[in-house]
Amino acid sequence: MPRTTLTSTRGGRAIRDPHRFRRGLVVTVAALLVACGSLGAVSILQGPKLEGVQINAAAAAAAPGQQLRLVVNQAVAAIKPSEVKVVPSVPVTVQSQGSVIAITFHGTLAYHATYRVSVSGVTSPRGGADSTLRTQIHTPQFGFDYLVRGKDTDRIIHATVGSTTRKVLYQSPGIQDFAPLNGAMVIVRDDGHDGSQIDIVQLNGTNVETLTLPDAGAVNAITVVGTDILYTLTSTQADPVPKYDQTLFKVDLQAQHLSTPVKGLDGAPLIIDAWQPIPGTNTVLLHGLDGALIRYDPGATTPPVPFAYVPIMGGLSPDQKRVGTVDAFGPNSLVISSGKSTRLTPASIDGKVPYADLATPIDAAHTLLRLAIVKGGSFTQQIALNTTSPGKPTTTKKLYQPTGKEPGIESYRMTSNGQYLTVEFVPNQIDIVPDGASVNRRPASITTDLIDTSSGLVEEEVAGFDARW
Repeated sequence: MPRTTLTSTRGGRAIRDPHRFRRGLVVTVAALLVACGSLGAVSILQGPKLEGVQINAAAAAAAPGQQLRLVVNQAVAAIKPSEVKVVPSVPVTVQSQGSVIAITFHGTLAYHATYRVSVSGVTSPRGGADSTLRTQIHTPQFGFDYLVRGKDTDRIIHATVGSTTRKVLYQSPGIQDFAPLNGAMVIVRDDGHDGSQIDIVQLNGTNVETLTLPDAGAVNAITVVGTDILYTLTSTQADPVPKYDQTLFKVDLQAQHLSTPVKGLDGAPLIIDAWQPIPGTNTVLLHGLDGALIRYDPGATTPPVPFAYVPIMGGLSPDQKRVGTVDAFGPNSLVISSGKSTRLTPASIDGKVPYADLATPIDAAHTLLRLAIVKGGSFTQQIALNTTSPGKPTTTKKLYQPTGKEPGIESYRMTSNGQYLTVEFVPNQIDIVPDGASVNRRPASITTDLIDTSSGLVEEEVAGFDARW
């Protein structure tokens, strides 16, 4: 006989089984536990999956030390460096925390390139199936800003490799120098009295801040290091000597924007004739008029200490371990950490040893040199790659030579990843006409070539100078 469930009523309401809700809750909780266990089992069986990628690709090409972050759908166990593969190869270290894998590049990436990154053996801390995570990095084309002097108006222009488009970032009469600053521009302009004033100009607005200088005078050079502006100043008045003469000042942009002299160990302000900002850091290499080479951090509370003395400072190597120098006997490659210097003697060209200066190391074996080769009553200049290897003869190979009737190379600078050179030259150094600027005067014909260091080909040529990036 079938079982019948009886339900009685009181006051028109049904009397429910008091244990029915409890039994239903138990069943629901049990079902959820089974479902969660099933999902966990699926994750363990399938292995971790990539959910997101974070990287500043432009910064990774501009400086070492940038990070690629891989966001995974679950916590992951520790990753070994051997499990990370980057093609083309770049030295890396790796860390994992929770569901994030952080890969740090200890070299710079190339511009306009694709890098394939894979991480193998990725698994949960609980074990289970492993997986291989894959992604790609696409770096942008290289771009740079430069200054063009005009009859009535000077312009700061941006150029990009492979594009004929030129963008005017800022224009004004009397621009002496400039330095890019995160959406703004630090402009050095004529003060109307044969001196300088420094303005911070917002590129997407109308705000202009004029800095107060410690004395009336000319700004010899300017740059930005981290959150500080560095500049050197020479006073206009000289009675009997100028108060400041290529004296180094800093402006802390996170403070009151006041100019403060940078002092050495003796308490006297540093007198500087050249510098090399170190990409990816808040430090800069300084070269004093006394020959001192100094690694300077504007945020440090102790005076900077010289680590070597050389007559002339050249360029910084891409790995930031070496700097070029020049003394009375020619160019050298100097190791920053030890101060050890290696003489760089170029090989003979057409039976003659060229005169060499302005060295920029690439690594321990390769250095760029500016050469002057005398032929008859004239000479030509070129940028050459000098290669030295233990037990082998030195080789010197021409990389670039400017065009013109009597061309002369004013200066050159290598990008931080070693991919490009900017070379300032004049097509005819015999008949140079100055551009008429009151400060930082340059030849009116000065031209900048952008060179691919692997081929020596000219990628871009602009009628201007002072390339910044």
